[in-house]
Amino acid sequence: MGQGVMKIFGAAVVLSLAGPALACPQGLGKGLRVGYASGATALIVPGPEAGQVVVRTRAPGDVDEGDVITSWFGIYDLSYVEFGPQADLEPYSVTLSYPDGPPPAPVPGLSKFTVTALLQEETGALPEVNNVSSGPMAAQVLAGCSFEGFTVTSTVHFADEPLSDGVTWEFVYLPALGLAIQAGEGEMEVVALEAVD
Repeated sequence: MGQGVMKIFGAAVVLSLAGPALACPQGLGKGLRVGYASGATALIVPGPEAGQVVVRTRAPGDVDEGDVITSWFGIYDLSYVEFGPQADLEPYSVTLSYPDGPPPAPVPGLSKFTVTALLQEETGALPEVNNVSSGPMAAQVLAGCSFEGFTVTSTVHFADEPLSDGVTWEFVYLPALGLAIQAGEGEMEVVALEAVD
């Protein structure tokens, strides 16, 4: 299904969690490295257009597998490609388009809205619905870095399926960085966050 079958698995660069404390990122700049409690990592870099980012994820451990996702604001996928040994055997990629134009940046304040996309796979095109809700602006702490931001919940399902069959992703949107970072509790807790030099 769109929005990345497996959103955050890891990134191209393994983070060092030991050593001196690093300064908290002040913007996206050349990119960000994100580390999760599960051991997964993500490398987030600016995308080809304003408002777009590319996220390269990597699964925990030494396995060279994950995915590359291009999206609007880190939430609304434009393309998704898996890589690694399994993907070499069974390649999987999708692209998404937005008939109503680029989706809006999320806004705080308990807002709810729906974005419709057209997911294109080898087997054809499927309409996909993304139900997005956001929380109020509040202090958000990721890996010891404090930002003003808000939570965003994105539940994605195909238009001909009930919402209950969808997949839900949890993000923290950080206006200062101009993007949403997938974050949550347990394995999805952000334990490292640093700027790319």
